[in-house]
Amino acid sequence: MDLLEVFKDSEDLVDFPAGSVIAVEGAEGNHMYVVMSGEVNISINDQLLATAHSGEIVGEMALINSNIRSATVTAKT
Repeated sequence: MDLLEVFKDSEDLVDFPAGSVIAVEGAEGNHMYVVMSGEVNISINDQLLATAHSGEIVGEMALINSNIRSATVTAKT
């Protein structure tokens, strides 16, 4: 079973319109996110590092490394 199947009926689903900032570099973070559909951009110091797609996890590094966001995540689509 993939991540999309596991979380598809979650009550915690949030829709982020394109351009919405989901997580901010340097901010405290205590959640990770699963991209259910669309794409999100991951950047550091306004430099695009990667684009995450449906089924990928973002924001998990804050849970692993001291609860501080290492990158900004913005909804692309």
